[in-house]
Amino acid sequence: MLNEDSVENGGDKETSTRKLQSSGQQNFFDTSDIYDFSHNKRGCAVLIMNHEFANPDLNLPPVQHDINSMSKLFSSLGFDVKLLINLTLEQLSLKLDEIQDGISNDCDCFVCVISTHGREVPTFYQQTDIKVAYSKTEHYFLNTSGEVRTRVIMDMFDDRHCRALRGKPRLFFIQACRGNDVDEGVDLIDDGTKIEKDNNVDEYVNQDVFQIPCYNDSLVMFSSASGKCAWCDEKEGGWLLTALDRVLSSRSGEDILSLLTEVCGDVATREAFIPSIQRAHRSKSTACVYHKLCKDIYFPSQNLK
Repeated sequence: MLNEDSVENGGDKETSTRKLQSSGQQNFFDTSDIYDFSHNKRGCAVLIMNHEFANPDLNLPPVQHDINSMSKLFSSLGFDVKLLINLTLEQLSLKLDEIQDGISNDCDCFVCVISTHGREVPTFYQQTDIKVAYSKTEHYFLNTSGEVRTRVIMDMFDDRHCRALRGKPRLFFIQACRGNDVDEGVDLIDDGTKIEKDNNVDEYVNQDVFQIPCYNDSLVMFSSASGKCAWCDEKEGGWLLTALDRVLSSRSGEDILSLLTEVCGDVATREAFIPSIQRAHRSKSTACVYHKLCKDIYFPSQNLK
């Protein structure tokens, strides 16, 4: 995850409908199309945040803003927040095992937020039956003692490994790079009559498709496109998590996918300010959402619980 500043400077089950308030209007929804958020517990929000590393050059001070904003956000939404900050691989594994074992059937949802460095790594496989080698690209994130394959975290809370979450939504938000490429964007003329394209912008090149597990009733949101850098702000934190905090904190009565579309738009309007590095200056980022949700998600206000 790149820091632009640091780079430059060094309901009710008994009824068939649920009423929600949105923009002063009453909307009625068939609850069969909405995930059940009437359990006694909202659920667990795991925040995996790494801002200090063995190599001081990799330290990410802006992650501390992410810790504060995400803790406040998900606490306000009724989640039991679990902070996992600057842990080693062994410490992280032990803590996640404890959290997994502690999840009960009487919860609405599960959330995991990751903020740190990351990258995509091609992994090669050999199909012995047809003797064909192939590769797929997987995402890894960095902690204080090494890299963690992101899918390992998701696997721990899938239907097979965490039965208490079967049929319940699981949301993963990942603020981390997915490669070293910079999204240079394009320049647009305001009158709408002309589009200028930078000749240095790479054309589409066929490549292996990025592989990320997205299990039933799950959503995964990355802060950048496959192979691209993610950005953070020295004073605010990660672009994705800053936008997520703003949208979820200020809006209610809307389904999660509509809200995340707004988050994507928020991220897309930003650009990095790094005049000292021409290739990165005014670069962009595009948040990406993958999901296998089969119902809508509405976060009820805490006073409704």
